[in-house]
Order: sequence, then structure tokens, then C-alpha cells
Amino acid sequence: MLQKSIIFLIFTIISQIYAAGQELTIVAVHETADPMTVDMQRRDLNNEICALVQVQLPVSGVVFEGSTIGEPLFKTNEYWVYYTPGTKLLQVKCPGHYPLRIDVRDYGISSLKSKQIYAIRLKTAQSSQGIQQSDPGANYLVLDITPKSGLLVRIDGQAQTVKDGNVRAYLKYGAHTYHIEADGYAPAQGQVTISPGERTTRQISLESLMASLAITAQTPQCTVFINDEAKITKINSYNLTPTLTEPLVHIMR
Repeated sequence: MLQKSIIFLIFTIISQIYAAGQELTIVAVHETADPMTVDMQRRDLNNEICALVQVQLPVSGVVFEGSTIGEPLFKTNEYWVYYTPGTKLLQVKCPGHYPLRIDVRDYGISSLKSKQIYAIRLKTAQSSQGIQQSDPGANYLVLDITPKSGLLVRIDGQAQTVKDGNVRAYLKYGAHTYHIEADGYAPAQGQVTISPGERTTRQISLESLMASLAITAQTPQCTVFINDEAKITKINSYNLTPTLTEPLVHIMR
């Protein structure tokens, strides 16, 4: 019995030592095209907007070292880590693994830029050995909308932040609805399904409600009135919404 206990103790110690010496593996490092909205921004000591590095690593308790600003944000399956612009070296310390040093120059990135989002995907030793990590149960939806301004966007009834026609939302797996409005355009709505793997992207162009009303008069330098409102003072064409299906037009010199 004593011999078995000693063997078990030795096995436990060896297992702990082995577990403490696992290697993290870098799967991908790249600069994204995702916009950094105002609510995502963080400033450094020089009041510059930081670079945001989204590290996909579904393990809690990870520590990031280097020119970081503030505490990282853990969002289910990834960390949002803010770095001072110009940073080249990052260090990741994951429980049960050796510290990992990442030089972004090895991946074609001269240094981290202000207001830019980067993505790093890491794989733990356990996942390399075939042990499946827990699924985060969520993924990103990216909407690229035209026109680029004056938009009101709701996803599942909740208003979203829009920047230059782009919306980025982190949603649970399953079906979600969106509704988009803009003055002078027909509203658009639809449904998307969020699933594991790549983020879901939709390009949406709203249909313009503006039409062209061509007005011709024989008298030069006249004033054109549409529904008793002066519009132009010379022969021209004028844009109006087609909801005015029977506009009242008269011309005066």
C-alpha cells in the first residue's frame, strides 16, 4: 500500500511538472479591417488612441505583458488587450504553459498602430493533444452598409454603434434579426444565423427613395415652386422623394 502511494505521489508530481511546461502555439497573427468604434477605444499616457489586440484564447487567468494600457477585457473566448502605438513585442503567460513572446515583425507588421485592431489566435497544448476546449457559444456579426452616414441600426431590437457604415456585434449562436433605417432610403431588415467558425459578414445597400423631377420652362431666370416652396431660380432638375406622387408645380419670373 505504501509503495502504491509513493508511486502515485511521484506520478502526480511528474504530471504537474509536465503540465507546467507546455507550449502555446501561434496559429495566426494579422491586422484586421474591422473599424474601432469610439466605445472600443482606450488612450495611452500620451493621449494617443491605443492599438487593440484581440487574442483568441478561451482560457481564464492569462496575463499579458509589454506596453499594455489598463487591464485586458475577457470576452468569453478572447482577450481584448490595449497596447501603446509603436509596440513590437508582446508576451503572453497562460496557466500551465511557458511564457510566449510574440514579435509582430515576424508577421509582416512593422509595429502596432494607433486605432488599429489586430487578431492573434493561440492554441494551447491541451487542444494540440486533441482535448477539445469549451465552445464560447458566440461569434461576431459584421454589417457593411451603404450609405455610410445617417444610419440607425438595431439588432434584435437593440440600437448599435455605427461608424462609417460599419456595425460589429458579438452575438450568441442562432438566428438574429436586424433593422436599418436612413433618411431618404427604404428601410432594410433581415435575419442572420450566427455559427462557429468564421464571423458572419453582410453587405447591405439601402434603396434610395429619391427621384428626379425634370422641369422645363420657356422663360429664362424664373423661379420654380414645388408645393408653394421656392426651389430653383433657373431651368434645372430637382430631387424629391417619390412620396410626393402629385407635386404641385408652378413657375414664376
